[in-house]
Amino acid sequence: MRSLRSTSARSIAILILILTMVLGRTAPAPAAAALVPSLTVQSAQANVGQSVSLAITLSDAATGLSGYDLTVSLADPTVATIASTTLPGFGLVSQQALSASSVRLRAADLMRLIEVGVGQALLATLTVDGLKPGQTAVTISVARLDDEGGFPISHQVVAGSVTILNVVPSVDAGAASTINEGEVYGGSGSFVDTADDTWTATVDYGDGSGVQPLTLTGTTFALGHTYSALGVFVVSVSVTDSLGAVGVATTQVEVLAVYPTLPGMNAPAQDLDGDGTAEDLNGNSRLDFADIVALFEHMSSPAVQSDIAAFDFNGNGLLDMADVQTLFDVLIAGA
Repeated sequence: MRSLRSTSARSIAILILILTMVLGRTAPAPAAAALVPSLTVQSAQANVGQSVSLAITLSDAATGLSGYDLTVSLADPTVATIASTTLPGFGLVSQQALSASSVRLRAADLMRLIEVGVGQALLATLTVDGLKPGQTAVTISVARLDDEGGFPISHQVVAGSVTILNVVPSVDAGAASTINEGEVYGGSGSFVDTADDTWTATVDYGDGSGVQPLTLTGTTFALGHTYSALGVFVVSVSVTDSLGAVGVATTQVEVLAVYPTLPGMNAPAQDLDGDGTAEDLNGNSRLDFADIVALFEHMSSPAVQSDIAAFDFNGNGLLDMADVQTLFDVLIAGA
């Protein structure tokens, strides 16, 4: 009797195990939660004074689209304004500007651009003009969003944003210049800034005289400086806007030595190789035997004696026959 009871218990346990396995295999899996489509405004950035386009899209139009009634708004109209809107060729559309920062868009998809089964769909494109640096949210208020059956499309709204960046002034310091020693350097330049700013400017003439205030006339400026040394100098101009953005540009000034005109010559002597001595004594732009004769004949003239360093070809600090010999040697060496 005890054995019969034991056998029955085992049979019942086996039966329960089999039923559990069968039911586990055949039980339907829980249905996946349907994803809610997103009505999204694209985010973007632009410089002050520039325009940027923002797409308004529906992430999934599985049941199609028959039409919509949306209001798109910018939270901060001082940062940007709505310049225009563009809608696809739905067939029947209405675009109503409510203010510089808000527009109402309505469309009926007569052309069936967005049918059942379409994935992401473009509903409109917004063009925004940047006014000043900052960021503004771009929101959507939905009055109607109907599928092809005329039923409301369940959705979630994803707001966008527009970031407007400050523009660094673009500076032009003018063309490079070459002047003779004793002359005053004069130049001019300008800058461009799309923002409605105020500006200050400075200039460094590159000769150790330091940074100096630079007067602006609108978006132009004049440069002027007297150099006390020979050489090539880099002039740097900086323009700073009211928000602290700094634009910088450079130009170059070369200050050349002016050599005396020897007696009987029609042009001043010239330094042909940039070594600080005037090999071309007769000013005809080349080294020739006439230059050697001129040095010999006019060594004692006031013109030569007033600028000994320009004719001291052997570098001994004196003017003598050794300089005539050195210039002769240079001439024949290059022949």
